[in-house]
Amino acid sequence: CIFQNSLLPSDQIQTLVSFAVKTLELKIFGIFYPNSPYGLYFKNLFAQEVSRQGGKVFNAVAYQEEQTDFSHEIKGFFKIEAVKDQDSPRRRWGDEFQSGITLDGLFIPDTHDRVGLILSQIGYYDIQGLTFLGTNAWNGPDLIPIAGKSAEGAIFIDAFFKKNPSSASLRFVETFRKAYQRDPETLEALGYDGAKLLGEVLRSKPISSPLQLSEEISKIQNFQGVSGLKGFGEGGKPLRTFSILKVNNGKVELVGPQ
Repeated sequence: CIFQNSLLPSDQIQTLVSFAVKTLELKIFGIFYPNSPYGLYFKNLFAQEVSRQGGKVFNAVAYQEEQTDFSHEIKGFFKIEAVKDQDSPRRRWGDEFQSGITLDGLFIPDTHDRVGLILSQIGYYDIQGLTFLGTNAWNGPDLIPIAGKSAEGAIFIDAFFKKNPSSASLRFVETFRKAYQRDPETLEALGYDGAKLLGEVLRSKPISSPLQLSEEISKIQNFQGVSGLKGFGEGGKPLRTFSILKVNNGKVELVGPQ
């Protein structure tokens, strides 16, 4: 059996949509996605999961991978209209905007730097009452610096969060910093968990064959991994509890699992 110690897209999206629908009580969603295999795959996964959990996807719009100006897509998707600024003596058109549609959530399966650009440009058009939703690719250094206040309230998912207050996570981060003089990332947390789980199995009893090792690994269901790993299920798929992260007052905070 091959054990997949990775972030399965389907598990990630199921966690994200469940939190959005059940905890945040969002019902109507839109999708902004890059015209790439990654973007299309996550767009379809999200739409299917929203439908399965009783929500509705209003619309989806694609943009090019290297795009930096999203004004055309934003204005078309949200049916943006320019309105007069009543406080201006000249009452110019285009100083204020209003959206012709109402959404609860907008899913953007892209990297933290480009998502930052998209959120900042949506913020320019003063679109209110929208919760932004993302994948683990949002968990990077450029999201908040680029998006600014537009990122407030955004929700995204990852397997590892370096500020997780659990004792196991605190020990891992502290040990990693001492060894490498920097913070660990998700891939390193995944590697750490894989090695730690394997080490526990090998220390628990003598292992005489690869088949026995596979069987012993399959028995583990309550491993306390820093990346949320609990064990492995059917076909070697990981059993994982994802961290649900939220941008609050310009910082990323852990808000789930709950």
